[in-house]
Amino acid sequence: MGEQVLKAKGTKRREEILQLARGVLISDGFSQFSMRDIAGRADMKLGNLQYYFPSREELLEAVVRAEFEANLAAIQSIGDASGEGAKALSDAARYLVRQWLSEGACIYAVMSFLAMHEERFRNLHREVYEQFYEALDPLLMRAKPTMKKAERVRKVRLVTSLMDGALLQSRDVLSGKGGTLPPRFVDDVVAAIHLIAES
Repeated sequence: MGEQVLKAKGTKRREEILQLARGVLISDGFSQFSMRDIAGRADMKLGNLQYYFPSREELLEAVVRAEFEANLAAIQSIGDASGEGAKALSDAARYLVRQWLSEGACIYAVMSFLAMHEERFRNLHREVYEQFYEALDPLLMRAKPTMKKAERVRKVRLVTSLMDGALLQSRDVLSGKGGTLPPRFVDDVVAAIHLIAES
């Protein structure tokens, strides 16, 4: 078997493991996220799993990075497709809020929790947020072209904080409403983001 074929098989298997691990983290939670369980679900030995991800922390970091890269690619695609003005910011915010109110919330919440306790995840947390800020900055500039860079830096942090807060508060809202968000919840978050951007 050629080197290219083996590399492709390894990449495919790594992606399968990441998707499986993501599902375990979302459905069973951080406390049930074990290498042995994931290896069993992947129908492989623990040592084989450790070939791809030597530790639980490395696997968790890879899951967070994969989620983040998917979100970042979506933001960039939305920005490219949305044209000029505030529509790009609205579309990106709507996508992120919906994503973070669903499965993505579990992944980022675990990252934030671990960032309080472990240097590795503190660094990852900082890296992820810095890249989100960079991705949202041009969208804020398109929403209000006269905004200076220093003001955009402040506002992009506020916008991200608002989305994070919506994520945390939505859990309370969902638990009190039988698992469904009020119809205008996402619209209200997006409107608040525009107030920040345009003020």
